[in-house]
Amino acid sequence: MRRDKKDATINGKIEVRFNWDAFPRQYSGGLFGGLFGDSTSVDCDARAVFCDAEGVPVSLHNREACLSYLDPDMYDGAALHHGDNQTGHGKDDETISLDLTAIPPEVGRILLTMDLFKEKRSIGFGRIQNPSIRILRAGSQEELARSDFRNLGVDANLVAGGVLYREKKGWSFIQKKDSYKVADMDAFLAQLAEKYG
Repeated sequence: MRRDKKDATINGKIEVRFNWDAFPRQYSGGLFGGLFGDSTSVDCDARAVFCDAEGVPVSLHNREACLSYLDPDMYDGAALHHGDNQTGHGKDDETISLDLTAIPPEVGRILLTMDLFKEKRSIGFGRIQNPSIRILRAGSQEELARSDFRNLGVDANLVAGGVLYREKKGWSFIQKKDSYKVADMDAFLAQLAEKYG
């Protein structure tokens, strides 16, 4: 079931699955043009950014505020990143697990992002195919919420695809499609702090 509005109460343990596809290879033509594959791998990275109830990051240092493949275990196992996908081939390219009952109370929002900081080529999310986020109940294929975010800025190197909000009855998911062009993750955190602080 797809829920794009703030009416999907989500509790317990969930899996956030980030998806993207390699973008089409552009040929120059010629004799050897058809000998190669029809898509090019692309290295996106999924993160969960932990913020307070107003949207200010819990820290301005990405290694303290962001769950990623570099920092795959936060809050004593309540937030886990399951590894880095560097190609975009296949389904469910990167996965984050969250035990929402164990996320500390100072965290009021969890922003779900994808970025291209590690991608060596000068490409933006406008060229990435089929980026999306799916939220599943842990241990099952029950889809609780989904966010498809296409038609993004050509030069954007970070996209916020959704946010989990803490509420009285649990957590709610809201679909987003906010794209940014920033130097790195620390610059993005500073931008959030300025906006919501």
